[in-house]
This record gives sequence, C-alpha cells and structure tokens, in this order.
Amino acid sequence: MTIKRVCSSRLLNDRASVTNERAHGSSGALPENDMSQAISQTLTSQMIVVEHIRIPSAGSFEEVRVKLESMLPMLDTGIVAALRSGDLKYVTDYEENGPKLSIFDCRDHGALLQIDGRKRHALQYEIGNPVTASKMTRHRLSAALYAPLRVVLLEDEQGRSVFEYDRPSSLFGQYDDERVTEVGRHLDATWRRSCARLPNRKRLQRRRGPFSPA
Repeated sequence: MTIKRVCSSRLLNDRASVTNERAHGSSGALPENDMSQAISQTLTSQMIVVEHIRIPSAGSFEEVRVKLESMLPMLDTGIVAALRSGDLKYVTDYEENGPKLSIFDCRDHGALLQIDGRKRHALQYEIGNPVTASKMTRHRLSAALYAPLRVVLLEDEQGRSVFEYDRPSSLFGQYDDERVTEVGRHLDATWRRSCARLPNRKRLQRRRGPFSPA
C-alpha cells in the first residue's frame, strides 16, 4: 500500500506539473493543438500491394509445429551482440556457417481465445536473420518494420494446419530501393526452401491486394 501511495503522489504531482505548464506555457514544449497540427502537416500515406501466401499441409498442427521448430533454431543472441560491437569476423562466420533463418519469438494467439470459450491452435512466429535485416536497414531504416518476418501457423476449421505470411519482397518493395528489394527476394527464396521441407506440404495459395499502412 505504501508503494501505491507514493506512486499516486508522484502521478498527482506530474499531473499538476503538466496542468501548470499548459496553463502558463513552458519553453521547448508545443501546446496540444499546435502539436496535433504539426503531426497532421507531416503525416504521409502510401498504398502498397502485398502478396499474401497461404500454404496448407496435410500434416497435423502438432506435426508441423514440431518439424518447423526442429528445422529453425531459436535466435543466437551472440550474433546480435556481434553486430552491435562491429565484430566482422563473428558476423562473417555466422553468415557463412550459421542458420539462414532463426525463430526470434513465438506467441500463442490461439490460447487467447479461451476467453471466448474456444481455445484454438494458432502460433505467431517471428522468423528472420539479424545479418540479413542489417543489409536492408543500413539502406532504409524503416525496413525494420518488417524484419523479422511474421509467420502464422494455425489449424483451420477442418482441422488442417496452414501457414500464412506476407511475401517479404512485396513488403520491402515499397521502398523503391533495389538494394532492399534484392534482400527481400533472397528472403522469399530462403523461406520457400524451408517450407519445402515441411511435412505433406500442399501447393501454396497466393492472394494479392492493396494494403494501406495508414
């Protein structure tokens, strides 16, 4: 309770400070209406076309999950440290001998549906390669929005396992920078080779459509 009271006191003091600044003005701070106007004047919007890929599998959800997680290792944090420190030797060795793709994270979206009384099988993976990502963001920092790649493995209403993801080159192509798009195409091929090793993979299904990030 003591901690809560202290936090509440600080919060009230912070609110009072903000109220006072709004009433009397403060150096370096824009009034709220001016800030909104500044944001609206600089906001830009661009329509892009994203190719969505859907790959059904005859294998069970659990079978495909186990296969995927055995194929792709969890991210080696050593490569992240090497990139940060500029350890070229480590990075070169990783690029030549390390995994082409790794799992950065996994989130169980299906478990969240228990609140609706119907838990489902649906896992969201973040999959990529820090070295590959750095080859794009060194040219366009905003490409970090799509690296690593997000992939969903789910079980549909018929009990079939399905992979869904947006083709990397269609996401990175929006930057109109061949250096970035080329890496995106490399990711297309790398992920396609990984998918080819999944159990009982069926023909992929493509769907194109406009997408507005705004």
